[in-house]
Amino acid sequence: MPGPASIVAGAVNFLMPSRRRTTGYSVLLGFLLAAGVLTVVSLALLDARRDAWERASDASANLARALERDLSSEIKSIDLSLQAVIDTMTQVGAEQITAEFRRAIVLRHVDAARYLDAVLLLDETGEIVFDTRERMPETPVNLADRDYFAAHRKRADYGLFVSKPFRSRLADGQWSIGFSRRLSQPDGSFAGVVLGVIRLGRLEAAFEGMQLGPGGAMTLFRQDGTILARTPADERQLGRDLSSAPAVRRAQQADAGQFVAISGIDAVERLYTHRRLKDVPIFINVALAVDDVYAAWRRKAAAIGAVMLLLVGAMAVMFVRLQRELVHRRALEQAARASEATFRLLAENSSDIVSRLDSDGRRLYVSPAAERVLGRPSAELIGRSALDDAVPEDLPVVQEVMARLRAGEREVRVEYRVLRPDGEMVWLEASARATLDPRTGEPDGVVAVARDVTERKSLENKLASLARTDGLTGLANRRTFDEALAAEWRRARRDEAPLSLLLLDIDRFKLFNDTYGHPAGDECLKAVAKAITAAVHRPADLIARYGGEEIVVLLPGIPSDGAAVVAERVRAAIEAVGLAHSANLPFGVVTASVGAATALPVAGSDLAAGALVAAADAALYSAKHSGRNCVTVATSVPPLATPLPLPADEGARLAARDAAATTDSRN
Repeated sequence: MPGPASIVAGAVNFLMPSRRRTTGYSVLLGFLLAAGVLTVVSLALLDARRDAWERASDASANLARALERDLSSEIKSIDLSLQAVIDTMTQVGAEQITAEFRRAIVLRHVDAARYLDAVLLLDETGEIVFDTRERMPETPVNLADRDYFAAHRKRADYGLFVSKPFRSRLADGQWSIGFSRRLSQPDGSFAGVVLGVIRLGRLEAAFEGMQLGPGGAMTLFRQDGTILARTPADERQLGRDLSSAPAVRRAQQADAGQFVAISGIDAVERLYTHRRLKDVPIFINVALAVDDVYAAWRRKAAAIGAVMLLLVGAMAVMFVRLQRELVHRRALEQAARASEATFRLLAENSSDIVSRLDSDGRRLYVSPAAERVLGRPSAELIGRSALDDAVPEDLPVVQEVMARLRAGEREVRVEYRVLRPDGEMVWLEASARATLDPRTGEPDGVVAVARDVTERKSLENKLASLARTDGLTGLANRRTFDEALAAEWRRARRDEAPLSLLLLDIDRFKLFNDTYGHPAGDECLKAVAKAITAAVHRPADLIARYGGEEIVVLLPGIPSDGAAVVAERVRAAIEAVGLAHSANLPFGVVTASVGAATALPVAGSDLAAGALVAAADAALYSAKHSGRNCVTVATSVPPLATPLPLPADEGARLAARDAAATTDSRN
């Protein structure tokens, strides 16, 4: 089965016959392919954008419909409760209202409604006749100044009246809405008001679970444009008249609808879905921020767009490389049929060094590119061995490759360094192919093509260095430390020299992150790493990030007393940085605890390098429990390191101290 490369090559051969394979044609074909792919993806993304809008529109409409039905049902229940009180009042009169009657109203009507908090009866002067909550105020409260009372007193045909939001004088100033009906005397004169009270806290709690997005909002309006309730809750908006806002004006014109407009509250563009409650002068407005509607689509579009750009870029690169390969193949075919003059013409116009060597490796021909790469004129190189320019360290590799060619291997590759006359070191990548004597079939020479890969080698070396370095602090990473510890342990055992190790941990680093945030924690680690680097001076010493906030310092040839001096210098350098750490009491700045250990490896001993780390860790543990910001030196390095014993009450004491320090820092 042909591979992807063969399929692509076949497609190129079909679309781009050899007589038409020009650079301009290749660019045009690549552009058309890329444009086609991007067009298809763009259309798919536009369709997904339309789907996102339609889904948001349907969800908003469904939510508004559900809320309208729920609130209409609840308000209908409240209105029935008010009608029941009016009917009862018509039959028995206010003077015959008993406590049992009030409780009956509570049981039959108030408790049956989710949002209804109380039912009140007001006489024609605004005085409270009864309150189903059965808690009459010590000081008489007159409610004649309320808008619902004034409306019913003025007009007998209001029916169910919805008040503006008000702070209740009977319920500790809580925000409430009143639903009221008029009480009339037999002659039609004003006899008072029956009032049902909804506490807004209950209503807003029911709305909190709605998924409206960060910029979404749900608003309950009176028909005249007055805000009755809103989520997210904002007391400043309650009772505000938005009848002049475009979104409200459009919602007032129809029982239900959907449109896009700018909010009159916070100037955010939203998709509004409004519905008027049945038989109630209230409408509900569910608003989704346009930015929220497209947020998920934008993230998806950005991801897909980035991937497609990468794929189109890869396609373009592959197309160009394939074109270059075809051109190169034709050049090789022509070169194989060309004369020596054609070969020289190609070689002398190449940026690579083209050489022809005899069986002993002496140059018979060198292209002019050698002067640019090797710094020597071509004439000076003729007759000299190709091995003369290789640096002594790489000479055995080049000799081995030449021997393989003489042994019958047809083609070899090698990378080696040469030294230019100006002292600059150059990396060459050479491909050499043995030429055969047409009469005997035996190797009689070599044709080599070498190119300057110095820049590539430099990048490879940088990548290798990055693989051994901690990306945050710039220190050596754990892998580098493990390799260095093993090597220094072997050297110390061979030379019978001491090997010291410092293991330090930033005090209360978790509290630092909790207090200042993780970005500040990263900067803290960088500052600590810089301070340690300044305090440790010897080139042979290694500083590495051991893990998290732990840093290790390897000190070859340093005895125990010298390690203690270096440890104290490191500890003091970290404290001297003066980086604020309010949770690290009593110091108030970033500090570190340091554990030091020294071992003297002996040949034949069962002592291992891990024991040195374990001993330093145990010393660090001791420093932590000695008050932090101090140095503890291990007295010995046992073969099997064991933690220092901890008194039974020590853990509880340290936990209490850390908790107190956290509380003090937060206060």
